[in-house]
Amino acid sequence: MNERASLAMGALQIGVRCDRSGIRSATLRNTRPAIAPALRGLTAGEVCARVPRLFSLCAQAQAIAVRAACSAAAGATPDARAQAADERALAAENAREHLWRLMLDWPALLALPVALQADWRNRFAALHRGLAARAGADNPDRALAAGLQVLADELAAALPAALDDALDPPLPAAAATALLPALDARACSRHLALDQAFAAAPRLDGACHETGALARHRADAAVAAALAHGRRLAARILARIADLREVASVLAGEALPSRIDACSPVPGTGLACVDSARGLLIHQVQLAPAPAGAAPLIADYRIVAPTEWNFHPQGAFVREALASPPAAAPATMATRRRLRALVLALDPCVTVSWAFEESNDA
Repeated sequence: MNERASLAMGALQIGVRCDRSGIRSATLRNTRPAIAPALRGLTAGEVCARVPRLFSLCAQAQAIAVRAACSAAAGATPDARAQAADERALAAENAREHLWRLMLDWPALLALPVALQADWRNRFAALHRGLAARAGADNPDRALAAGLQVLADELAAALPAALDDALDPPLPAAAATALLPALDARACSRHLALDQAFAAAPRLDGACHETGALARHRADAAVAAALAHGRRLAARILARIADLREVASVLAGEALPSRIDACSPVPGTGLACVDSARGLLIHQVQLAPAPAGAAPLIADYRIVAPTEWNFHPQGAFVREALASPPAAAPATMATRRRLRALVLALDPCVTVSWAFEESNDA
């Protein structure tokens, strides 16, 4: 499912087995390669240049995270002006990512009227250009921000109303995955064991969690109401819209809680966390001791992306897929559409391939 994701960065392989009683199993395999081996032995400057080029999505968030982690590992004092610029650049990127999903992907999946889809595509193109131009801008853009706020109202009126019970059936509370709490860099360093196994399949306190706009905006009134009725797809769409409103406020120059944080839990190690469009992004770098006057080299590097949380083998996608009500026939188009909607709502940052196995067994 991610038409913009880089094939070179692997894929999320989803296997679904169905019979007359519904979905019997759902398996996930993320083939994205670990990048740590390719970064060991490089300088911090080389890593800061290389890492963003490895990711075709959320490249701004990746660039910010690698710079913040390397800076923290070196013991550098954060520059307030540079961080403010990073906050605005991150807000612009998050807005672009949200608009792509809300104005292009969801309308197509929901089969909204053709004229409306065409109008939104044209408006999206103009907004995308405007937001891209904000990447290096120092001044607020209140006109752009105001336009995004008006658009958020329009999206909130159109998209959730197009969901029906077949696409967004009420989810039993027992099948819901816990929402990841807000974690700053210190909390990440205390509670998360950022080894290779964790980076591939992260858990908090032994449990799978969902990250992203839904976790950030669970207290929003519209989001909370959808969650109270078990409508997780609607809640995720509404949470994206709430996040769009928030990043628009950042672009307007409002001072909101930072989405970028970094710390050095021990000398020579830096950990950065960034609230990207898809959720919590964590980078951790460990520097090797260096001779006097020499630039330290990377001894180890870890990245934990939102996809690893939301598509954990026992996480949100699998739990909700297995909780889907039975279809009228094995692997019907309705079942496939429902699963594709769930993937779109959880929004992986890699391409998705599907394998459906159908059985007539009861």
